[in-house]
Amino acid sequence: MVHAETKRLIVRVVSDTVIVSLLHLCYFIISAAAGFSRLRIFCDDDSLRYPYKSDTVTIVGCAFYAYLLPVLTVIVLEVLLAVYNRYTLHHRVWKMMAFLMYNFVITFLMAAGVCLMLTNLIKYTLGRPRPHFWDVCQPDVCPTRTGVAASYTCRGTNKDALDDLFKSFVSGHSSLAAVGSTYAVFLRYLPKMTVIQ
Repeated sequence: MVHAETKRLIVRVVSDTVIVSLLHLCYFIISAAAGFSRLRIFCDDDSLRYPYKSDTVTIVGCAFYAYLLPVLTVIVLEVLLAVYNRYTLHHRVWKMMAFLMYNFVITFLMAAGVCLMLTNLIKYTLGRPRPHFWDVCQPDVCPTRTGVAASYTCRGTNKDALDDLFKSFVSGHSSLAAVGSTYAVFLRYLPKMTVIQ
């Protein structure tokens, strides 16, 4: 028979996992639902005439630094601190350490999920053209570089770059870095927790 405490723990882990999954899933749902949108452009805006360059930090690199590195750091440091402090590592202590690590990690994953969802929502509602707009879009307007173009057709062929063309603000890389930094500060100023009293 499963104890009531174990049942509560299972319910908490399952509900936390569902919440984190839904928050991260919202990122993809917003991307799929919003699609490629066209905004009016000012023909004399030289800030949109830079050449196209692919991402300097790949999605895989960003995911590693934003997710895996903080989570592994918390786990490794907690275990090292336990060994350094020479805890009597019996079953109860390991359970408490696992509980503390779980709380730290799930808090981070929820914060990152909220960040991704809000960043993507802002990109699709308030986004502006990327600096390489003219190079990627190659619009059929503005031969004299004056005026405003509200209706135009992109002749560019790079579909991935076109889909990403109006998501210049807010930077996803910067917002995830901000979450990681805030999380690190949060951990730094938490009251000292100990596993053994």
